[in-house]
Amino acid sequence: MPSGGAHEIPTGIPPDELRLMARVAHLYHEDGLRQAEIASRFGLSQARVSRLLKRAVDEGVVRISVLPVPGVNTGDEEALEERFGLRSAVVVDTEGDRLVADVGAAAAYHLETSLRSGQLVGISSRSTFLRSTLEQVRLRAPLQGVRVVQILGGLGDPSETEHANRLTEQMAARLGGEPVFLPTPAVTGSPESARALLQDPFVAKTVQLYDHLDVAIMGIGSVDRATITARSAGALTERDLRELMRAGAVGDACLRFFDRRGKPVRTALSERVIGVELDRLRSTPHGVCVAGGLQKAEAIRGALLAGFVDVLVTDHATARKVLAGG
Repeated sequence: MPSGGAHEIPTGIPPDELRLMARVAHLYHEDGLRQAEIASRFGLSQARVSRLLKRAVDEGVVRISVLPVPGVNTGDEEALEERFGLRSAVVVDTEGDRLVADVGAAAAYHLETSLRSGQLVGISSRSTFLRSTLEQVRLRAPLQGVRVVQILGGLGDPSETEHANRLTEQMAARLGGEPVFLPTPAVTGSPESARALLQDPFVAKTVQLYDHLDVAIMGIGSVDRATITARSAGALTERDLRELMRAGAVGDACLRFFDRRGKPVRTALSERVIGVELDRLRSTPHGVCVAGGLQKAEAIRGALLAGFVDVLVTDHATARKVLAGG
């Protein structure tokens, strides 16, 4: 490849495609990974990796070395991948009012390039970042034989259950797939109510699919009074919150809580939640976490230590705080 001095970064390429192009080029030219290894790491076809490498040269991103691209945080991404054993980390330069939209756009691009026909895709509910992601997914062609399964019941009153079902239905429509609903609240009034609902044949059929998920897409929640109240739509009580705090919970995925070391936290609430368990998330081949904001850094770090996330999409400031967390 020709050498040369400073030159401008190419314009007219979507930021997320440019980010992926730069990551692939860095791994291939700087780290010496083979195209097949890069394809496996990012869930891409080898042909797509080859096209990205070619375009990186055509656009001038690659000359003798990979040029730094604005908005691409290769150092932080690689540090997260190495520290937490991730398949991939996507770190977006964004803040303020753009944070949710920009992180959602990056997550949408990851899904567009990694999801495959025939997969069983689990999706959580009640997440601002997931809603942003869903709104921005744009597949070039529908996938075949995909099912999108709801992995957490609705929250609070029946209108929240309807909202969760709608999120699942919309994601399935974006992928050209079939929705599979979990027709229950996320939190019941008692353990007995939860057990009774889980015995319903329609509910049981959905829950059985959790053992066969190919992909789980989830947000991460932090444990504080304001956040829990907003996210749970009133389904969690003050007593629930006090018990979680006493037990050392810092965050949750699908209302399954964990501490700062990633260890599961079980309280009386655990028996009232209807949704996927952390051990099932951990056995899912591809766990995509979409979350950002400094207030969530400790929760995100706990989730990474818990081992059910292999792809993290977040913002630059949060990534730095996660890495600095000890």
